[in-house]
Amino acid sequence: IIRRVKNSGLPCILVLNKIDKVRKDDILKVIAAYAEAYEFDSIIPISALQRDGVKIVLDEILKHTTQSPIAYYPTDAATDRSERYLAGELVREKLLRNLREEVPHGTAVETVLFRDREDGHLTEIYVNIICERESHKGIIIGKQGTMLKKIATEARSEIENLLGRKVYLECRVKVREDWRNNESLINEYNEF
Repeated sequence: IIRRVKNSGLPCILVLNKIDKVRKDDILKVIAAYAEAYEFDSIIPISALQRDGVKIVLDEILKHTTQSPIAYYPTDAATDRSERYLAGELVREKLLRNLREEVPHGTAVETVLFRDREDGHLTEIYVNIICERESHKGIIIGKQGTMLKKIATEARSEIENLLGRKVYLECRVKVREDWRNNESLINEYNEF
């Protein structure tokens, strides 16, 4: 990494995380070794978990940024992604939060339908939750559908907050074995 940075001509900040797990003497040795290897603009030890030093990192990054003369996005835009994409990501977030280690990160969410009803008061969203194994499907659905219902309820609530209107959300779980090793499927799921 240092070899790449040396010739970039860009500012470089070294952030050493997990200082809460290491003795101070050991941290100082690591800092000294990196400082000898390359002249960083700054070296900042932090504990992201305890939020110790995070503000220092943000302030240091701001020192090295300049405001663009043109706006690339409207000032009120939070993202360049569509509502359809964000809805799928909220479902996936709830999957990861609720399942933690039970199902590895081998899930994707495919938004099959995203449409506003004519009266404008309700958005219908149909998603497929893609997993790699039949056993994962059972874990995602849960006993008598309880886990899938919890995931969908939490996601629907956040999607309603995002959109500012009522949402009908239907989630189905589909198995596509080994989908993470299929480049066309990976690209397809990233589009949603």
